[in-house]
Amino acid sequence: MTFDPSKSWSLQEELQQLISQIEEVSVWSDETNSIWFEDTASFWLDDSNSSASEDNSSSDMNNTKRKFNALLNSIGSSSSDDLTRTTKQARTSYDLTRSATSSPNLSTSSRTAAVARMSKTELKFAAANSGKARGTDEPVTKPSFLPGDREDFLERLATFRNLTDWMPKPPKVNEVAWAKRGWACQRLERVRCVTCNVEIMVKLNKQEDENGKLIKFAGMESDIEQALVDKYAELIITSHDALCPWRKRGCDDSIFRQPIYPITTTFQALKARYDSLLPMAALLPAESVFHLPPTYDLDAIIAQLPHPFPANPPEDAPLNRVALLLALFGFTARPAHVPKLGSVDCRVCFRTVGLWLYRPKTSKPTDGSPGVERAAAMAALNPLECHKDYCP
Repeated sequence: MTFDPSKSWSLQEELQQLISQIEEVSVWSDETNSIWFEDTASFWLDDSNSSASEDNSSSDMNNTKRKFNALLNSIGSSSSDDLTRTTKQARTSYDLTRSATSSPNLSTSSRTAAVARMSKTELKFAAANSGKARGTDEPVTKPSFLPGDREDFLERLATFRNLTDWMPKPPKVNEVAWAKRGWACQRLERVRCVTCNVEIMVKLNKQEDENGKLIKFAGMESDIEQALVDKYAELIITSHDALCPWRKRGCDDSIFRQPIYPITTTFQALKARYDSLLPMAALLPAESVFHLPPTYDLDAIIAQLPHPFPANPPEDAPLNRVALLLALFGFTARPAHVPKLGSVDCRVCFRTVGLWLYRPKTSKPTDGSPGVERAAAMAALNPLECHKDYCP
């Protein structure tokens, strides 16, 4: 898609007219001449013109809302796609089948369109043969369009795990929705397509004044937020490059379901999670802080544990019940996160739980007297509620 400066700056001039009526909207352009609006709804939320008469204010606000709706509808349209995204050079794997499936006379767009029509199996076959066709031993780049690959989906979802980079969003535009359409989190509320490298800034935060106070406008905040949610839900699909395969197909809803493995594989995975927690046994909270479902009987579960769990563990290495509880609920040690405090995470929803919050803390006086034990910051640990709402 080509960039039309006249249309883009025409839209910016229209925004500047709104700015003079309401408030300044932060706009900046990057090296690709793409324009970013730091807060699309900021000029709709401000009530700085309250000194005007009520009749004029009502008329002006109605006009402003109409203009806002028009601008909102223009985001991501054919005339303003470049206002909401930065198109960069696509990854090598986007044109992976150049030597394996296409004639040398075909254009790049034709080859890319062919990739979009290929299945997962065909893409893997093309990736394997592209290196052979060159007659080299270079490592083959993994295809970036694998909508049926659960591990590939989880890799993208994992990029949204840090709260410093991605704050929780409504279900319609949360991290699962973006990851299912090929997006990965970059930093500071930015997402990028793993195939066409289009990049978007996602901002749904409420408008605040210079004192951090929430600006209210006639009870319309929820309407504004919903309008932005709907628009970003549309951009999840339409912001991809025109020939990007993620624009035509994303992951099925079943991609997030927990696979049904053979029982031996299931218990081996449980044992691996359990073993990862044993080195941090001293950092685990007490069993008494766990808040479990009434029907959950840990003793009955331990009695039925098959191999590789020992039937009668030795006295010098008894079964760690807390580690087993965490492992049963899908948690694995994350020692590299906070080594001295201890934390665990789920490798499906990527929620991290700081175990230090559930342990009492003992103060260390300087005069040599015994320390005073303080209550834990959190009184109860519910391993089910620790997972994110969408976690299977």
